[in-house]
Amino acid sequence: MEQKKKNIRNSFRKANSIVHTLKNLYDKAADVDFREFEIMEYGDTERENLTDLKRLNYLKKLQLARNGYIGADLKKQLAQQKEKRRLLDRNARIMPIGSLKIMDGEVLRAQIQIGYERDQTTFSLAYTNHENIPKWRNLDLSELVQFTSRIQPEQTDNLRLEHSHCGNELTHLQKIADIKQVYETYNQCVTQVFHGNKYFTKSILDPNEALLENPELYIGKQFRLTFQEKPVLIATLSEANGHYLSFQSFLKTAPKSETHYFTMGEFKQLFLDSQIEIIAHLKHDLRLGVKDGILHIGRNLTDPPKTSIHWDRYDDIIKTSELPMKVKYYLCKQVIMNKNFVIEKGAVYLESHGKKAFLKKHYRTGKWHFAEIRKPSEELHFMPITPEVSKYIRQQYSQSKDFGTIESRVIDNTPRRTINQIRQ
Repeated sequence: MEQKKKNIRNSFRKANSIVHTLKNLYDKAADVDFREFEIMEYGDTERENLTDLKRLNYLKKLQLARNGYIGADLKKQLAQQKEKRRLLDRNARIMPIGSLKIMDGEVLRAQIQIGYERDQTTFSLAYTNHENIPKWRNLDLSELVQFTSRIQPEQTDNLRLEHSHCGNELTHLQKIADIKQVYETYNQCVTQVFHGNKYFTKSILDPNEALLENPELYIGKQFRLTFQEKPVLIATLSEANGHYLSFQSFLKTAPKSETHYFTMGEFKQLFLDSQIEIIAHLKHDLRLGVKDGILHIGRNLTDPPKTSIHWDRYDDIIKTSELPMKVKYYLCKQVIMNKNFVIEKGAVYLESHGKKAFLKKHYRTGKWHFAEIRKPSEELHFMPITPEVSKYIRQQYSQSKDFGTIESRVIDNTPRRTINQIRQ
């Protein structure tokens, strides 16, 4: 039985060989390149790893004429080169508009190219390449986010998202609608990928004093900039020197990334000083604040706007010669050692019959202290609430708003700590 099958197969191959021999005679008469290939290359290239699809088809015809069938190796080569041709043809139709990179420290974990096919007005992604030819597939945002969200850091504690926009390529687009769609889609890809992986947000830095001390070291890093009454801005430090800082928006970069410029003083006031929690109003027109458990001393600026406060770390300002010795002594002795000051947390404002006053707790004792406002420019002098002071408060401020809710606390006046111990 097996012999019979073998004989049938051989007969079929012989017939097939004759058919293709005759067909090749006609093809060679019409195709000079085919004729030259058989004469000059066939014997030497039959076993070579050809990469030209045209010559591989010549080799296929000659193999069919000689053997009546195609070898397995040649079939594989033909399939590979046909697929490569398909990739090349599609790549020729697609215009690159940008790329995304996922970095783990200095290790590249993934690179994704974004493209636009003008004829079909469709977007494509290439997750991988073959011999530097992008393997494009139709854009699916949910698939993209799912792919990037699964990547976890191995070398570091976080991942860093990088992206670049091919703005020069868009000069070939004539339709405004196409350009607008390209910009929106690129920004959408960047934003959704960024928010889709929790490790990207960990790589975003918060502004700190080290940035002002050595700004050049942070060029190319992303920062979280919080403006009052505005959404948080994720921005890249693009330029820095001893005078100013330049940031470019990171998530919305197309058609052109918005640029924000800050002088060193503006940046400190907006993003460092604004995060300091005011603990107390001190003597000598000073403020006591805390940020991340670190004490800061604030001073009113002499230049407009005078309402702004300039903050320095307590340790730094004590070491400088900017403050008089009596002020430094007051800070060291009364504020730090004796903790002799009243705090802003829980402060009560009283107003009745044209009179104004404050009730604040003393930091060391936790007892309520009272100070009446004589003139807005005068420094307040707080005193402990004795029975006589309590009587005076009831007489003068019983009509003040919400006085009833604080009366029992004022009368009781038991020591109580109200905030956590702060450190220098």
